Amino acid sequence: MNTPKYTINSIVSIQDQNSNRIIQLGQLVNEKEKHGLLDINQNTPQQSSNSNETSPKNELNTKLTLIAQCSKKHEKDDLDMEHLIKFQQLLQNSQQSADAEYLYLKEDIKKSKEREKLNEVNVHDEFNPSVNNNFFEQFRFRYFFEFFCYHFIYFVLLGPLAIPLINLRGKALSRNMQFSGISGFSIQQFVIYLLNITAFAVFYTKKCDVVTFQVEMINIIAIMITRCVVLACKYATYDRKKMQYLRDNILSNEVRNSELFFAGWTSQTPIIIHRSVLQCQKAFNIDPSLFYIQFMVTPEQKTDARLKEHQDILKQVRDNDQFCQRIPPPVVRPKKEKQEKIYFGYEILKDLIDTYQLKHRKFRKFLIISAVVFSLMRSLIPFIFHISSKPTDPYMHAHEYFIGVVSTFQVFNMYLFFCLQAVLGYFDTTRKLFMQRQLSFMIAPRKLKNLDMEKILPTIDIFNSYTIKGWTLIRKVCMEYGKAYSLRVQGLFTFLGIWIIGSIIILVLDAFKIVTTFERIFLVQLYVDTIVSLFLVFALIVAGAQINDVFNLQESILNANKTIISDLGLIINGFLNEKYHSENFIYTKALEKLLEQQQESPEQKIQSLLQHYDFHINELIYDKNHNPFTLFGLKVTFVMLQSAAVAFGSVAATVLSQLTKKH
Repeated sequence: MNTPKYTINSIVSIQDQNSNRIIQLGQLVNEKEKHGLLDINQNTPQQSSNSNETSPKNELNTKLTLIAQCSKKHEKDDLDMEHLIKFQQLLQNSQQSADAEYLYLKEDIKKSKEREKLNEVNVHDEFNPSVNNNFFEQFRFRYFFEFFCYHFIYFVLLGPLAIPLINLRGKALSRNMQFSGISGFSIQQFVIYLLNITAFAVFYTKKCDVVTFQVEMINIIAIMITRCVVLACKYATYDRKKMQYLRDNILSNEVRNSELFFAGWTSQTPIIIHRSVLQCQKAFNIDPSLFYIQFMVTPEQKTDARLKEHQDILKQVRDNDQFCQRIPPPVVRPKKEKQEKIYFGYEILKDLIDTYQLKHRKFRKFLIISAVVFSLMRSLIPFIFHISSKPTDPYMHAHEYFIGVVSTFQVFNMYLFFCLQAVLGYFDTTRKLFMQRQLSFMIAPRKLKNLDMEKILPTIDIFNSYTIKGWTLIRKVCMEYGKAYSLRVQGLFTFLGIWIIGSIIILVLDAFKIVTTFERIFLVQLYVDTIVSLFLVFALIVAGAQINDVFNLQESILNANKTIISDLGLIINGFLNEKYHSENFIYTKALEKLLEQQQESPEQKIQSLLQHYDFHINELIYDKNHNPFTLFGLKVTFVMLQSAAVAFGSVAATVLSQLTKKH
């Protein structure tokens, strides 16, 4: 008698009343295997009887696994009765309907597709930290001028006719710059070009009595140049590999939004924070097993719960991001008997970022509203001026109304984008300042009187060399964090500085009557632009100078901690041999930490700690001198701010004096 072939469908004959159900389960097996959601090598129910996972969904997966195993055994002609009995028992005990099972399948497939979509964006291109090995961000003027020319040719000269020329430098370049293709941004860019070229054609072919070259047309020209600068700054931070990929491959919308438009950056989503921290870790070649810290005292329950939540979020992010490596355990494990906890650097950074975002949510909203209001007011200056002169018919002719509307629209659109970049760049800088100050709190055993702000996290174990190393790595990541965005903002502010210098020269020429052909409305616009631009630049300089000043603060704190450790070396024998008791909490805690080290004597541990502090202080001094916050390519300091304030104050006083004499 021949051995029957037990395929999935032939198993139906075992229990006819469940035949339809088994066929549906067989279909589920096929779907699960298709999407890689079923591991047929996992344990069967009897093999995993100790497992506590008895949810309906786990029961379904177990059942499907058994079916797949039966099918696989049938292919090898070794399907035995034991597996059939297991299958019968599972089928009889199952209380789940086919509808519920298909809902589980739909949920799993949806998550699988989301992971595939996310990884399709990040795994197979040079914009992925695991593929691209160049992690240091820098502003490349070669790419800046190249892409400035591309945008200038498109917006000012040729429009869509420039696409074939641009594609000579890369077959996908015009598509990635969104000069070609069908998308909202590409249509917007074409409309902007069309409005600009039409306004110029109308101005030079029609007689204009109200619209002048100095006002409306200069506005349009200035806006086009500004647009070219802003867009070119996006590409100036790319390295050679990224640029080559940009030329040869069409980017997906997700990559384009995240890389070119920084989608999610201002809101600091968990995936953005994780990838930015990963980028910084690889930039400094940081071993993740050293990226841990311990606190000197047990954190408050709400603080510990907050950090635990960040840890859970990190796990979720990494589960959905295939290019991320496994997080290695710390080099030194905490002692379970003392219930000590150790925290990953990501949790610390995310907690500081989330705290700042939450506390300054209203401030961020105020900055955005201010940018919108100023952009609207600035765009309406010519219209308000004309309507005050001729209330009934400010522009007189239809074609002049068209030019006026185009000028107003362009000014509002570009000023809004530029101002949002500037104010959010300032917000980004103040966040970095907040994080650096909080890191200063974390190494200070005593309250810092010169920083009037709330301390978010406890002081770290300053007598643990591994924790001090972890703090140093977190500090370095904090300074490098968001470098690509920061470089683009610095590029914009550099352009803003050049704009300010040019505006001041024109205003001085007018004030001293060296040139008298400037129109009044043109000068009014220039005064408004100069005042607002100076305010933005000085605000960023102040924040940058404060960031660089934190280096000095952290250096002094580390030296103070080193002094405490040196003092311990003087009194350690009294503590150990004569049983002295200190009323100083820091000394008592330090002695407790030193005595925990069984491998070394307290004296050896003190000497080792002093050597480690010397190393970290030298590293901090190096970063202070070579990796400070810069603007216009210069290290920002309060001395620089004072000199700039005196210079601009002198110019402003001179101009005001001349204007007073004139009127």
